[in-house]
Formats: sequence, structure tokens, C-alpha cells
Amino acid sequence: MGKITKQEAKKSLTGKDRLLQLLARAKEKGRTLSQLLSKKNKKEDQKALLELVQENKVVELSKRYYAPGYAPNIETVADRIEKTLHSIFTTAEKPIEYKPISKAQLQKKCSNCPEILFEEALDCLIADRIIIPLRIGKIRYYLPMALFKANEKDGPPLTSIDPKKIYDAYIQLRKEQVYTNFSHVSIASLQSKTGIDLNLLHRLLLEQSKKGFAHLFEGDWALAPKEEKEAALHFQGKRFLRVKLEQPNNEPL
Repeated sequence: MGKITKQEAKKSLTGKDRLLQLLARAKEKGRTLSQLLSKKNKKEDQKALLELVQENKVVELSKRYYAPGYAPNIETVADRIEKTLHSIFTTAEKPIEYKPISKAQLQKKCSNCPEILFEEALDCLIADRIIIPLRIGKIRYYLPMALFKANEKDGPPLTSIDPKKIYDAYIQLRKEQVYTNFSHVSIASLQSKTGIDLNLLHRLLLEQSKKGFAHLFEGDWALAPKEEKEAALHFQGKRFLRVKLEQPNNEPL
């Protein structure tokens, strides 16, 4: 039996298989409709593509198609925006010497960032204090926060916090809760009980979260009171209202 040529292999593929193969090869770049439809079977290919989208085997974003494993999401788009901004702006000069970049200019320079995700990713970066939004007239502009923090300290060191004070406050709040079996307490209550600066507390919780000693919980944003929302910890596009603490042996919280 002779070898199968590339042309014969292509012919043996069904419409859906051919589309899936094209998208798998495209990876993160994805493909447009015109790049996917064959000249001879446009209608059949379009129907097959629609079925694949409905079957969740293909992802469509801003008129571009991706294999599910390669489709952009909020986190990947936010990461690309951040990297694009840092490639444009460096911290070698003073912030006053920079001209902020508009949303349209930024989106043009940021490759593979679908419009449907771009705006939300920007809002996440603003909430995480990674970029600064500026409005001039009706146009929004942006600058990386790193420009303004390059020569600034992050504030008091985490070692300035008494770990016993934090954990004692957490335990006390646990006892005061109506539902005693619920181990998470609100970040707002923890800040109020300890009197620690909120930004410093957020830094501490993130640091301890990385070590596995603090477990952040988003909670129900719609039902949360105003004070809990104001004290929420914003990180990677998420808003955390509550936290569970574990006391490490002989280590600061």
C-alpha cells in the first residue's frame, strides 16, 4: 500500500476536521472567517463552523475564531496590555516627560486582544492599580503605575505588623460571627478590628496567600455592604471580600 500524499490527506478530512486542524495550527493567533472558509465549500464550511461554536469546540471572539485551549481570556488580555505598556514606557525618564497613550492607540499596538475582552481587561488593570486612567475631553488615556512607583517605597515593611495581633483579631471575629462554622471573615472587619492601614493589610494578605497561610474568598458582591466593598482586595481581575487565616508555626503571619 502506497503512502498517502498531503493532498489526499486533506481531501480525507471532513469539513469540521479541517477547520479544527486550521485553528490548532493558528494557536493564539486564531483565524478570521475568510481564512477558514474554503473557496469551493463556503456554505458547508460556514455551517460546520457554526456547529463547532455551538458545540463549544471553537471559540468566537470579535469575529475571530480559536481552538478552546488557545482562546484569549481576561487574564491573558490584561497580561498583554501590561506588557505592551511596559514596552512603550520605561522608567528611565520622569513621568512628566511621557505622553499618555489612548485606548485606540493601545489596542492597535496590543496584538490579539479582542474588543469584547479589551475594555474589561483595562478595568481589571485599573482596579489592580497597575495602570492609571486619564480622561482628556471624551478620550481616555493610560499610563503604567510603575512610572510613578519607580522611585517610591511600597510603604511600611510587613515586618512592622504584629502577627499575633492579626491572628487574635481573626479568631475574635470568628467567635463573633453568627454562623460559627464559617471560617472566613470580612477583610473590612479585620481592618477595623486591627486598625492597620488597609493597603498594608492587603499587601500582607497577598503575601500570606502565596505562602498558603491566607485563603482569599470573593464572597457575594451583590449582597455585600458598602464598607466591605470599599475594603475589598482587588487582584488579577477579582474582588475578594473575605479571608481565612491559618497560623504558621513560628512564622509571622
